Amino acid sequence: DGIASKVTIDICGGTVYSHASDDAINSASNMTITGGCVYAQSTGNDGLDANGNIYLKGGVVYAIGTTSPEVGIDANTEGGYKLYLTGGTIIAIGGIESGSSISQALVTSSSWTKSSEYSLMNGTTPIVSFKTPDAGGTSLVISSASLTSGSSYTLKSGVTISGGTTYFNAVTFDGSVSGGTGTTVTASTTYSGGG
Repeated sequence: DGIASKVTIDICGGTVYSHASDDAINSASNMTITGGCVYAQSTGNDGLDANGNIYLKGGVVYAIGTTSPEVGIDANTEGGYKLYLTGGTIIAIGGIESGSSISQALVTSSSWTKSSEYSLMNGTTPIVSFKTPDAGGTSLVISSASLTSGSSYTLKSGVTISGGTTYFNAVTFDGSVSGGTGTTVTASTTYSGGG
C-alpha cells in the first residue's frame, strides 16, 4: 500500500498524493475525506480502499484502480459497509463500489481513452477537466456538487485545456476548454457498476 492505517484515515485538507502497486490509500476501518486534494493511483488494486465505510464529503478526489473486481473507490460491502458519497469533486477510474449510498449526483462512462484530456461540460462551461492515466479500470465515474440528477451534460474527450487551477498536473478547474469530441451523459444518484 502507498498509505495505510491500522485504524481510520481522515483527510480534511492539504494535498495527498499516493501511487502504489497495491492499494494507493488503505484504512483498516473507516475512511473519511472532507477537504483537501487527494490523488490515489494503484497499478494493481484499488485507488481508495477501506475495510469499513468510506465517507466522501468534500475536497477533490482522483482515484484510479485497476480492472474488475478492483475499483477506483472500494468500501467493504462484503462486511456490510459501503461508500457514502455526499460531497466533493470525485473522479474514479475503474468506477466505485457497488451498493454505494449516493446523495450527490454522478455521471458515468463505460470506457475512456488513456492519457487523454477530458472535460465534463454544462453547456459551454467546464465543471471539471482532467487527464486520464496510462492504465486503469474500464469505467469512469465523475461526481460534483454542480450536477443535478436527471439533467444532461457533455463529457468531452481529446480537449485542449488552458488556464485555470490545476492539481497533480491532472485535475483542472475554471480553465478554458477547446476542441474534443462530446458524448451526452445524464446525472443520477444510482450506480450499477463496481467490484
